[in-house]
Amino acid sequence: CEEFTQNKLVITLKNGISYMEEGTVLTSDSAWMEAVGVYRHEDDIVIEVYFHDSCDYQTTYENGTLTLSFLPIREQYENLLVVYTPWSNRNNIHMNEWNQAIQKLQEEYQVKIFSTIAMQGEYKAEEVVEFANHVHADMVIGMELVDSEEAKAVTVCNPEYFIPDFGNVELEALQEKEYVQKTGLTASGIIGCDEMQSWLKQAKMPIALTQFYFPLDQKHVEQTYNLNQKMIEALDSIVKQISDAYWSAGSEDI
Repeated sequence: CEEFTQNKLVITLKNGISYMEEGTVLTSDSAWMEAVGVYRHEDDIVIEVYFHDSCDYQTTYENGTLTLSFLPIREQYENLLVVYTPWSNRNNIHMNEWNQAIQKLQEEYQVKIFSTIAMQGEYKAEEVVEFANHVHADMVIGMELVDSEEAKAVTVCNPEYFIPDFGNVELEALQEKEYVQKTGLTASGIIGCDEMQSWLKQAKMPIALTQFYFPLDQKHVEQTYNLNQKMIEALDSIVKQISDAYWSAGSEDI
């Protein structure tokens, strides 16, 4: 998984203890890597890699050798998207389904997606936005589950941030439309962010946050799972429309 706000990569070799020989040699590339740590977790081998700066990577395992190849962050992908969910949502996000869906989106639309859903270490919204600014992300799509008896969807942004063709308001409208259509939640309109969401104002690219107000207690576990599935469908549609009308055409409106 990518702990991208820390420039950290965590690789877990499942049941690695059964095929990693004693005396295994670890070499590193100091041009990219700041530090490397290896430890055992039950029968797994975990490798933690810290980088000097943000980068992309490829992994191969052949003839008992694990190789990490490092690349400039946009060498494989022309477009870059950040997907944000609050750390507090961890218990209500179905990580396996989300990670599989995001991997599929990357392959289908040739976009690099940094997703907080895959992260194992705690993070703050401000750190995610700082990372997005640093790597010049094209957009940040935010989602938040809010425990509430009233089921509704609210999308917020910083309406003061404007760029031609496609800015915060356009992204906010697209998210509102797709998430409401797919989840069936009541739309509560499009509003500007408040002081509690001031981190949205720090972004230097289009960013919007859709909040899903929904009962999240144990009595609604199945409904929460279904909500996750609908959110995934909506994200797929959002990325498709952005790819078709913004990344592909550049100047067309969505």
